[in-house]
Amino acid sequence: MLIQSIIESKGFSQEHFQASTVNYFKDWTPPSKDNLPIHGPWLQGSLRGFLKNVGENKTYPDVGAEDSQLDCCAKIAPLVALYAVISEF
Repeated sequence: MLIQSIIESKGFSQEHFQASTVNYFKDWTPPSKDNLPIHGPWLQGSLRGFLKNVGENKTYPDVGAEDSQLDCCAKIAPLVALYAVISEF
């Protein structure tokens, strides 16, 4: 999602990335405890917290989740690559 947002925005736009993430997960509902364990894709805590905060009409920078997992670090590589390329020009 981040790479697609970077391409569509021709750079990083926090607003575009937030809107595209919310749109992608708009129909997602949390599983009930009766349906655990999930056999398939899992939505990590940081993204669940983000969607909850957006649903409560919070705005950047208050949409971040209180989550100690490192899943969010996967989003760093595309941003580093983007700015590494930009700095070469």
